[in-house]
Amino acid sequence: MSSAGPSGSPGSPGSLGSPGSPGSSLHARASANSVSSTHPRSPAAHPSGAAPSALSAEHNPFMRELLANVAHSQLATAKIVALTSSRQLPGYATVRAGVQRATTLDEICAAVGDLAPDGAEPSPPAQATEGSSTEEDDPASLRTRLTAAEAEVSSLREQLATAEAQARTSRSRADLFASELTEARRTTAAATTARRELEAELDATREGLNSALREVVELTGRVEAEVALQGSIDAERIRLQRQSAAFKQRQEVLSIESSQKSDRLNVMIGRLKTVSTRNTKLSMSMVEDGDNRVRALKRLLADREAELTALRDTLGRVPAVGRYVRDCPYAFAAFYSGAFHC
Repeated sequence: MSSAGPSGSPGSPGSLGSPGSPGSSLHARASANSVSSTHPRSPAAHPSGAAPSALSAEHNPFMRELLANVAHSQLATAKIVALTSSRQLPGYATVRAGVQRATTLDEICAAVGDLAPDGAEPSPPAQATEGSSTEEDDPASLRTRLTAAEAEVSSLREQLATAEAQARTSRSRADLFASELTEARRTTAAATTARRELEAELDATREGLNSALREVVELTGRVEAEVALQGSIDAERIRLQRQSAAFKQRQEVLSIESSQKSDRLNVMIGRLKTVSTRNTKLSMSMVEDGDNRVRALKRLLADREAELTALRDTLGRVPAVGRYVRDCPYAFAAFYSGAFHC
């Protein structure tokens, strides 16, 4: 590994502080990994970890939990990248302790920057091989992280299933509101039909009363003629007048009842319209909120599955790296430069 030289190769500790070296590019790799694992429209892409939109963690506890999961996954990925990139370099034990204590990307990059000063000589190949085999060549740590990532993906899938169930519940409620709206419309139509029937009945009653009044007038004329003949016209006229007054009073009562029923029907129609409008808005809001949560969880699940695939690829490379480091001093550099394939 010492033959790789101090010209910016993975085996040169002096290249950590220079531009283009693994040490200086570690921050870029960790930052790129954390950014690429986040959807462009995901709230986690914001530098402060909170979205500037209406679905920010400040207003939405569900999004706050998602952002915390994303930040934890990004930090774990950055630690894996840092430990893997600096495994064969001098001072790895110190760097490893600093990386494991780190809680932010800046602390990880600061720990990797303490590997060795510029111009330091690389360690012998035997020492590097021994350190890697005793500390990090064992893939148990990567398997542990892979298990944790799989558990996180499983948890996200459960959350997605829960969100989809909530979305289905919202759609069911929307269907229920739609059925209630349809029933309200049917009730309104029935009320309108009843009002029309009542108006028709009142018209028929008025016509009947008018016809009765005409008959009363005719009868009054006949009675007057008969009373004139019989001498009892006064008594018969009083009876007819009372009957006519009763008919008029009945007509007024029917008119008042018709007006009151019409007013009640108008009030009922207004209330039904208000309830139907409110239910429609509420159902649309619930469906939209459920769909947004499902889309956010699907995007986050896709990001976690991509990180899980990257962790599996890294875990598959670890045994091959140990074998080729023992056989060839250039194997480690070829592995991390992309020229080596397991």
